[in-house]
Amino acid sequence: MHEFLKKVTKNIEKPAQEMIDVAVNHEEPVELTIPENQAASDLLAECRKFYRTPMLDSERPACKLSLSKELHDLYERSNDAPLRILKEQDNLLERGQIYWGYLVEANRLLLDRANEHTLPAAIIYSTDAFFDSQINLLESIGATVSGMGEQISSDPEIRNFQREISENFEQILRRELPLSMCHGRSVYYATCLVQPQHLPHGHLTNAWFPIIADFQQTEAVMILPSHLWPEKLAAHWR
Repeated sequence: MHEFLKKVTKNIEKPAQEMIDVAVNHEEPVELTIPENQAASDLLAECRKFYRTPMLDSERPACKLSLSKELHDLYERSNDAPLRILKEQDNLLERGQIYWGYLVEANRLLLDRANEHTLPAAIIYSTDAFFDSQINLLESIGATVSGMGEQISSDPEIRNFQREISENFEQILRRELPLSMCHGRSVYYATCLVQPQHLPHGHLTNAWFPIIADFQQTEAVMILPSHLWPEKLAAHWR
C-alpha cells in the first residue's frame, strides 16, 4: 500500500478538542472561543444569506468536494460512505440548508497545514432551530460523544449508540443520538468530508462550522466552504 494510504488508515480518529489543543500547542495561538448565543445565531443567519439555493452553475466548482485517486480507490475497496457523500453533493448544493456542525473526531492529517487531501471526519449537528443560538450546548454534547471512550454506559440506548459508532463509524452517514444525551432534542452524528481548500487557512483550527444538509432527501452533509462565510465567522478561526 502507498505510504500515504498507510498514514490515512493508521491515523485513528481522536477527540476533536484534544486534537485541536495539540495543533495549537505547535503553531501560533488560535482563538478557539465559541460566540455567545445571539452572536452564533446572527452568524448562521449571515451564512444562510450568502448561501443561495439552488446554487448557480458558475458557483458550484468552488464548492465541490473531490478526492485524490488514491483515496477514491481506497474507499471503493473498504468504505463507501465518503463516496456516497460525493454522489449526493449536487443534491446538497441544489436544495441544502445551513446548520451548525461540531467536530467530534477527525483524521490527524487535517490538522496539518501542508495536507491537501480531503479526508473524513465525524461531526454532530441538528436541524432544530433551537441550536441556531445554542452552539455552546452543541459543543457540550459533542464533548460528551468525544469523551465516551471505553466506558460503557448503563443506559441501554446510549450503550447501543456507543457500540454502533465504535463498530461501524466508517459506514455511518447519519445516526440520531439518544435523546437523553441531547435534552430531548434531535441531534445527529454524521460522517462528512473535510476538504482543506474549503477551510480558513486550509486546515482545522477550530471544532465548529456551518454545514449543509438536506435532511429529507439525503443523509449526506458537507461543510459550507469558507468563501461563503461572513468575515466575522472566519475571524473566529484565526
